[in-house]
Amino acid sequence: AMLVEDGKIKAVGSNEEILLLGENAEKIDLEGKTMMPGLIDPHGHIIPVAQTLMVVTLGDVTSKEELLARLEESIKNDPPAGDNWLIGFGYDNTKFEDGQHPTKFDLDKVSTEIPISVSHASGHLAAVNSKALELAGINKETKQIEGGWFDLDENGEPLGIFRENALELIYNKIPTPDKEDIKSMIYNACKSLNSYGVTSAQTDDFTVFP
Repeated sequence: AMLVEDGKIKAVGSNEEILLLGENAEKIDLEGKTMMPGLIDPHGHIIPVAQTLMVVTLGDVTSKEELLARLEESIKNDPPAGDNWLIGFGYDNTKFEDGQHPTKFDLDKVSTEIPISVSHASGHLAAVNSKALELAGINKETKQIEGGWFDLDENGEPLGIFRENALELIYNKIPTPDKEDIKSMIYNACKSLNSYGVTSAQTDDFTVFP
């Protein structure tokens, strides 16, 4: 047993010993579970962790249909406010039967009014809908960017698939979280980390999550 007072461990010992010391204390039965010291993560990138909690996770989807359904559910339950985008992250096209990435035509089935961006698990590719293309000013007249490219159809129209450095054409248009958003993100990340026993974490970067 352990006696804790004002956030500090005052004593440890057998149940009998500690119950005598803390006769009037609140008693918490761990029901056979093991108590561990709080874990410290010195390289946890807490800001990116916080940002992932604000996006639609797609790492477990196994088809385009499931990906689209996940996005539709997010819009139904928690639609983006103001000029915010619907952001998804982590899909893996190798899990899809046809192995093809989603295009603007797929994502337009979810919404043509809300800008949508879904990033590949590799982080080197993203697909967007027509609204996102419109806001980014991407059309058949847009020139390809050095170190990356966006896919075109047979008529030279962008398909909504951006690769490598071309991702910046899209990511630069996604609104940056304001101070209150960042505070809320960090708070939610801390709660999530605490649930896994992580009591301290650090970060050395801040980037707008794609």
